[in-house]
Amino acid sequence: MLTIFVGAKKIIAKTAEGCEFLVHPMYVKTNGELKFMQTNPDYSAVEDVEIFVRRRWCPLPLRLRLTPDLKRAIIEFLHRYHAKYTAFCCWNFACLYHEMALENGPPPKNWRKLWQVRWRQWKRVGDIVFLTNREPKRFHAAIYIGWGLYLSVYGVGGDLEVSTLRDMRRDFEINEVLNVVPRR
Repeated sequence: MLTIFVGAKKIIAKTAEGCEFLVHPMYVKTNGELKFMQTNPDYSAVEDVEIFVRRRWCPLPLRLRLTPDLKRAIIEFLHRYHAKYTAFCCWNFACLYHEMALENGPPPKNWRKLWQVRWRQWKRVGDIVFLTNREPKRFHAAIYIGWGLYLSVYGVGGDLEVSTLRDMRRDFEINEVLNVVPRR
């Protein structure tokens, strides 16, 4: 079982393209000590995953209730894409989560043929949001994991990161947030 701890105090993360984003640090326990999750190159033996979140107002870490599909997507990402520097990105992670056809790289221009917008005010664990701008053209996809936090891959060839919707909107300079589900 891989246990991931999400820290309360935000840090700045850099993508492979050199962009900077405000994210919550992710730690794993290795040899009895906490280390940044992104510094461990090999998660090939991981069969299950759990995530705990530290909040400033709570002395104990809170265990997130991940859906089986979200656990599967995280594990598959760690096995196949973590520290491999492929063209895998946030779009691909959203497709992986819903077991849709994967083509590495950014989303196609006609992504609306594959996804439909669903209007829901309250988020449930596993809900996907697309953050978009028409001008300048920008896109980011993230999956809600609870407690106001979202999990996504940052940048092409990037790694898993945890952030808030407010931070993603600011860092990606995006106005529009869409709740989406795949068209079946």
